[in-house]
Amino acid sequence: DLGRLLVLRPGGPDLHPGQQDGAGARLPDALLRVTGRRPAPGGMAVPGSSPILRTLAMPADTNPNGDVFGGWIMSQMDIAGGILAKETARSRTVTVAVDSFKFLRPVKVGDVVCCYGRVLRIGTTSIAIALEVWVKKVLPEIEEEWPRFKVTEAIFTYVAIDGEGRKRPIKVENPARGTSRRTRK
Repeated sequence: DLGRLLVLRPGGPDLHPGQQDGAGARLPDALLRVTGRRPAPGGMAVPGSSPILRTLAMPADTNPNGDVFGGWIMSQMDIAGGILAKETARSRTVTVAVDSFKFLRPVKVGDVVCCYGRVLRIGTTSIAIALEVWVKKVLPEIEEEWPRFKVTEAIFTYVAIDGEGRKRPIKVENPARGTSRRTRK
């Protein structure tokens, strides 16, 4: 089950096809065909959630060493998470919390920055969203070696608000029944 494999290993070490992780899950050889991704040195580069945002790292977003500012990456994640939160809540949302960031690799000018996310939980007024940033190198000589790699991950929490800026309940559609219900934490 491809979905189960991707969720089993968030933030864990990457596996080659046929290897097992600590929980005994196998990454099938068919995953390469399904995802269209080649193994990178040390494992498989597979984001564990849905794509939300893609953008290009530009010179104005870099420090004097040519690396993209971590704050710029964080802002792209907040934009991506805000899109998913707004779609989920069907209302305005605001960022209220972010867990820690650990930057794994630098981002360079010209890299395609991709934000992936998934809803972890929906409370009465809040939504927790897991976000990852992956980079795709666009230079052919680099792409053979590193087709894509993870840069960072974090959990963002958003709160749904009304037109006056007050918290408001989130209604979640139940597609099986065609009804809506309010979720609880």
